Amino acid sequence: MRKQSTDLNQMLLFTEVMAQGGFTAAAESLGVSKSYVSKRVSALEEDLGVVLLRRTTRKLYLTEEGERFLDYCRRVVETAEEGWRTVRNRGVEVAGHLRISAPVTYGQIYLPTLIEEFCAKHPLVQIDLVLANRTVDLQTEDFDLAFRITDYPPPNYRLTGLGVMRDVVCGAPSLLRQLGPVGSPGKCAELPCLLYLNPQRMSQWTFRKSGRLEVIDVNGQSAYNQHAALLGPLLEGRGLAKLPRYLVRNYLDEGALEEVLPDYDCGSIPIYLVHRELKEQPLRVTEFVRAVKRWARREATIS
Repeated sequence: MRKQSTDLNQMLLFTEVMAQGGFTAAAESLGVSKSYVSKRVSALEEDLGVVLLRRTTRKLYLTEEGERFLDYCRRVVETAEEGWRTVRNRGVEVAGHLRISAPVTYGQIYLPTLIEEFCAKHPLVQIDLVLANRTVDLQTEDFDLAFRITDYPPPNYRLTGLGVMRDVVCGAPSLLRQLGPVGSPGKCAELPCLLYLNPQRMSQWTFRKSGRLEVIDVNGQSAYNQHAALLGPLLEGRGLAKLPRYLVRNYLDEGALEEVLPDYDCGSIPIYLVHRELKEQPLRVTEFVRAVKRWARREATIS
């Protein structure tokens, strides 16, 4: 018999799984075990009498019911946070200067809209966004927060998980028609490729399937130190490229690019918002962190 009561904790946990992109990242964010997260989601599905997620070895897919339920869960979380914040900070103005660091391409694509929405809501806040593909020192360089895409988040800092950056290998349809089927990762070694420079040429591409890892040495005449710079030659059919999915998602949806070897995991790196551990955190920092969490839940995609 199904429960008639609403379990808000399960709704919060389900929302966090979607925001983090999986059970493992959600467990780390919440400070619980992966098995606990998995069991609670299964219990939630049993209580609702529907399947919310389809699970494979490397991906989570929302069902139609899952998408609808997630929308309600996000609204519950946002309402609760808004109520908590309103009562706790009544009469206190959010004001001051924020300096934020972020990787170039990620920052260009995602952060201006987020920042402008925050500034519109808090007119006494000033924000400087500094884009650079290097690890800044928050303390010595006087940054309040930093967006980091890394497997090795810094110790002794507060971390907010924002999901993962997933890589895909893709090419222009015209090039793929010319090259013929790319049936295996090893085939990429024989094909023209466009390379990322960071700071050396990233000429080893990794592919994982069913627990088996393949590392392929690919060849390319040209290499670029900004992901976005590869888009022009990629769309022109100059070669294959391995790029973050968020950068090429619209092109894939529109058919301007096609994913190569979609059954393989081409790599993923966690995304974090990092800020210093302070005894008294400025209100502008805590409010921005909350805004980023809401934004991450809103923008969450399972790829």
